[in-house]
Amino acid sequence: MYRHELHFVLRFGVRGEFDELARALNAQESARGWAPPRFWHATGGRVNQLVIEHEYESVEAFRSERSAFHEDPGEVGGILGGLAALAVPGTVYEYEFDAISVDP
Repeated sequence: MYRHELHFVLRFGVRGEFDELARALNAQESARGWAPPRFWHATGGRVNQLVIEHEYESVEAFRSERSAFHEDPGEVGGILGGLAALAVPGTVYEYEFDAISVDP
């Protein structure tokens, strides 16, 4: 399994806009057959921190989807731009995690 996460702090007063864009992102990525996003709101830690998470079967699946996005961002590009505008500047972090197998 491979996981991609975007962590950021949402500006105060824009949660409604975020929710609309999150629904649109889910719809557009699902329509393209991409990994569906999950959205997390921190209940501790940084105030108003949100996480957008995608899980993939492998790093190759992640790279394939990323390549497809760069070739044709479609409406997803605009949605991501809208989400970026809602973040407090300087708070966005991107993480990628590759699962560790501990099977014998």
